[in-house]
Amino acid sequence: MTAAAAQAAPAERSAAAALAAGLAIAARARGLTFIAVPAPIVPAGAIIDGFRDQPRAVWAAGELTLAGVGSARELRGAGAERWDDIVRGARAIHVAGAVIDGAAAATAALGGARPRLIGGAAFAPGAADRAPWIGFGDAWFMLPRWTYVREAGRAQLVLAIDGADAGDAPRWHGELARLLAAQGAPARAQAGSGQPALVELQPAGADQWRAQIVEITDAIARGACSKIVAARTCTVALAGAVRAPELLAALDHRHADCARVLIQPPEPARWSRPRPSA
Repeated sequence: MTAAAAQAAPAERSAAAALAAGLAIAARARGLTFIAVPAPIVPAGAIIDGFRDQPRAVWAAGELTLAGVGSARELRGAGAERWDDIVRGARAIHVAGAVIDGAAAATAALGGARPRLIGGAAFAPGAADRAPWIGFGDAWFMLPRWTYVREAGRAQLVLAIDGADAGDAPRWHGELARLLAAQGAPARAQAGSGQPALVELQPAGADQWRAQIVEITDAIARGACSKIVAARTCTVALAGAVRAPELLAALDHRHADCARVLIQPPEPARWSRPRPSA
């Protein structure tokens, strides 16, 4: 056993014990319980790498990094009321409490590891009805099943679980082991940091861009609006799938002063307005 493995073993046992205690509490609770266990300091990309078949989300800015995998709750909105749909869905989530280091606590005690919904919404209804945004729909947010939270030199993994799912202890211990194994990932990510070869780069036409700018300035001049943020699309074709962990690592290195975001919703599908619950 290497020195690093020897040091990791006690930490993994401690995390597993905290998870077991949390699952026992969650199994008796009504609503979602948030179980926090200690975790190593690793890049966000290492956390999401082992869960490519599940929804994933990363938000990193300043000293705070969030990396979520899996979905404990998913919220969708449609049409002009897409934000209202999300807010109603969020308010309907019942939170039972938290478990920190194996002891029951209020969710406020989680601090920076408190529950968060991660996602986004279209600027206008219907704007996500075509590629590459179809999977998002008009609005999509998720409460991650697992959230890795790194802040001020400390890291935690938080499992969002209700009483019904808490009984599947082998699954959650297995996923915890996969997540904790990420502490060996930085060297692997550094060794294979390249992306698939560029096949084609297709920016939007210059004439179309100029016409759009003219339309915007005309609209502002006649008082129809005071501000418009113009965007120019660019389609990039690669020889293979983007390697998300390496891409996040590159953004962390080059743009540490910016917010870095990765959102991967479930497989693309067409969605309609959620029907209100009875």
